[in-house]
Amino acid sequence: MEQKQIRAVLFDCDGVIINSAADIADAVNATLKAHGMRTVSYAKMRTFVGNGSLALIERAIKNSKRLDIESPLPIPQAQFKKIHAEYLQYYYSHAIIKTELYPDFEKMLAKLKATGIRMGIVTNKPSKILLQILKHFKIEKYFDALIGPEQVKNLKPAPDGIFAALEKINQKIQNATRNLYRLRRKKRLWSATVTRTLARATRRERSLRPFWAEWATMKKCSRENRICKLSLLRKLRTR
Repeated sequence: MEQKQIRAVLFDCDGVIINSAADIADAVNATLKAHGMRTVSYAKMRTFVGNGSLALIERAIKNSKRLDIESPLPIPQAQFKKIHAEYLQYYYSHAIIKTELYPDFEKMLAKLKATGIRMGIVTNKPSKILLQILKHFKIEKYFDALIGPEQVKNLKPAPDGIFAALEKINQKIQNATRNLYRLRRKKRLWSATVTRTLARATRRERSLRPFWAEWATMKKCSRENRICKLSLLRKLRTR
């Protein structure tokens, strides 16, 4: 693969750039304990991350109440909103206690930047917290676009964030389309949002986040994720 083919790279944040699972779990459990609820195991909490903070807190509350994830919310909406707001406040104050930048990630960013490749982040992590973490590790300078949940109508896995990032870094939609199709044809289980692969994904991560941080083949994805991918590809082709 020739590097000159790469024009832009988009990353997810949690589990791709940083290992933030411990701080997220601690913030959720601290908030649950403050409301007299049972805490959630670290292993279980990891499966709740990736669809935004609202979904995270909803799943944690249901698990705390020993309810199925598909069950109705067991508390009033007003209380849920209060718990969510308290979680965000706590997490913002404790977002860099245990969080780590993955080894050699900054070296890779520096190399990509030096070759003229433009980079962005598309994530469901609140932008205020994202920026705080990037500044802590002194890597915010590498990114041309930071797309968080506040900047899109629909969160991942909807493609809104990709389109917003592409627009911000002035990359043609057709380039993204061509590379996404190329990855699909070669059936590579790699990390690729707009153009190319940068990091291996675990089997579970591939099933949870199909084309944002990790690209999974159509064959090995769930029905829901296949629909998301097809929707993205159709929209890219029409632009």
